Amino acid sequence: MVQPAEHPIVYLGRLPLVTFFCFHYEAFCGVHGFFLLAFLESDGVETILSGSDWPFFFVFVQILIETIHAVWSLHREVLTWPLLALVISHGVSFTQNFFGGGKFENTTTEKLMQQPYKRIVLLHVAIIAGGFCVMALGSPLPLLVLIVIGKIALDIHLHRREHRPKQEALQA
Repeated sequence: MVQPAEHPIVYLGRLPLVTFFCFHYEAFCGVHGFFLLAFLESDGVETILSGSDWPFFFVFVQILIETIHAVWSLHREVLTWPLLALVISHGVSFTQNFFGGGKFENTTTEKLMQQPYKRIVLLHVAIIAGGFCVMALGSPLPLLVLIVIGKIALDIHLHRREHRPKQEALQA
């Protein structure tokens, strides 16, 4: 069922909630990135810790920015193509499924904001368990290979599960 378009002022009323979500979610991402750098014993960790001078919760924004900068500075050549592939993949999926598939018509701001948190718990476990594995093995490479394979498998499974009802309805 297609919902009628809402007045633009309704969208403006959601701006504080969306802003809170952006800060809250990026704080998780920044801290996760920081822990990954710490587990890999990267030189960027000291830089991040020494420069935490942003006020209040903005320190998490600073951690995210500095973590991205540290990783990008150390591994630009290795990350360029995978990052480009990720942006293209998610961009195509977003365009085809959210807009082209009409998912935007049957969702709410609250539902959209809750979806990423399902993965946060799994991410917490993966980072902690992964950190222990890296320390035990003395190398991040086996863990990196397992995480990449696991992420691809999980993404394929979740993508198929999410779009299965729509495909079955189209075939019926």
